[in-house]
Amino acid sequence: NRLARKLVEQGLQKGEAAAIMNDRSAETVVGMLAVLKAGAAYVPLDPALPEDRLRFMAEDSSIRMVLAGKSYTEHAHQLQVPVLTLESVFEESEAADNLNLPSAPSDLAYI
Repeated sequence: NRLARKLVEQGLQKGEAAAIMNDRSAETVVGMLAVLKAGAAYVPLDPALPEDRLRFMAEDSSIRMVLAGKSYTEHAHQLQVPVLTLESVFEESEAADNLNLPSAPSDLAYI
């Protein structure tokens, strides 16, 4: 809930896409759920892919921002969109109330 609120505050809107660049971890799952909870769709980006391929994927999917693990933030900044570090959300103490954004079967998250 904290991360979903942060994403909405940072400008992520329903129907947009956010990329996630991280290793398989609990933080990645939290990121995926937060993006969906914010009404957006997530695009997984494998940091092992060549930079040109990552840039193409980011541009092709029109990502609004990247959620990255600490070890990938520098790599994520090369995509020319705002970057939010996944671990930083766990260090902050914001409201964790449910975001309660309505969803519909036509939302991009269900693609």
